[in-house]
Amino acid sequence: MSVTKELTDMTIGSKLLQQVRNNIKLKRSTGSYQGLRHAMGLPVHGQRTKYNARTARRLNRLNRSQ
Repeated sequence: MSVTKELTDMTIGSKLLQQVRNNIKLKRSTGSYQGLRHAMGLPVHGQRTKYNARTARRLNRLNRSQ
């Protein structure tokens, strides 16, 4: 009983993905630094880009920012 109550209070699944997309869209529309990094497909949280930005480019290429 308590597990189902905890899960109903959490944001999971498609609602969580929609919330992430809306947050990214808000950052891009306000022109923030993180929004620009998302738009360019670069790492957002200060990672180095010489070698290990491949994952960020792959993730930002996905249609997450709709």
